Amino acid sequence: MQNFKKLFPIYQNYKQYGAIASFHINDTAKKEALRRGYFVLQRSGDLVHTENGDHLTVL
Repeated sequence: MQNFKKLFPIYQNYKQYGAIASFHINDTAKKEALRRGYFVLQRSGDLVHTENGDHLTVL
C-alpha cells in the first residue's frame, strides 16, 4: 500500500484505507490487521461484519 499513490498518481489527493476481507479469518491474522490499522470485513450469515481497532491508519 505504500507505493499505491506513486503507482497511481491520479489518486494522490484521496485518503487510502486498508482492509482485509474474508469468509473466515484466523484470529492471529485478524489481531495483526487490527493492530496495523486495517479494517477487517468478515461474513456473518447474510451480513458482513466490520471491525476496526483503536486507530485506523490513513495513508
